Amino acid sequence: MALGVAVALAWLFYRDVRAVCLTLPAGVVFYLEQSKKRRLVCIQERRSQCKDALLAVSSALSAGYALENALPQAGKAVGRIWGEEHLFVQEWNRMERGIKLHIPAEQLLADFALRLELPEMEQLAGLLAVARRSGGGLGALMKTTAAQMEERIRVEGEIRTHLTEKRTELSIMLLMPPGILLYLQIFSYGIIAALYETLWGHIFMTICLVIYGLGWWLGMRILDIRM
Repeated sequence: MALGVAVALAWLFYRDVRAVCLTLPAGVVFYLEQSKKRRLVCIQERRSQCKDALLAVSSALSAGYALENALPQAGKAVGRIWGEEHLFVQEWNRMERGIKLHIPAEQLLADFALRLELPEMEQLAGLLAVARRSGGGLGALMKTTAAQMEERIRVEGEIRTHLTEKRTELSIMLLMPPGILLYLQIFSYGIIAALYETLWGHIFMTICLVIYGLGWWLGMRILDIRM
């Protein structure tokens, strides 16, 4: 993807694929931003799955299961909802193997949270260790964490909904300059020939590319609103 973006920019701004060495950093930044976006979407999905798992743990605790038995029971419940082949379910079921090795449940949850990048679960693991020593209500703790996750999911969903229109506007604005350049290259190349065939034209297009990249980066930062 990074190379494809770099080649496209090199052709649009320099009409020479050899200029890819100048545009490759922009392609790498674009790829990293897209990877970051995909990672955040995965984390949001995991948060929803984790909420379901914690509610299942809370139900198992209310039914009289010990925490070490409630975690595998929750894994079965989540597996029925999301499918046994899902990464989240597989990672959750790893805790069952840890329980058989007599690893403390709070440590297993902390490791699980680190693997799946879920800060709420890291906090839960710490609270869980304190609650088990003090005899606190584990089921209530699970429900509270699940409720916090559900609230965060709801608020982030509202934020995404409110920003959808702005993201669309930004996408249109970002597509217009390359679109105009492509149109002129195809239908009216003589008008812009000097931009591609002279030194000053190359300098001018480099400046335009930098301004375009900064505008894209700034637009992404403005719309990057998360809890």
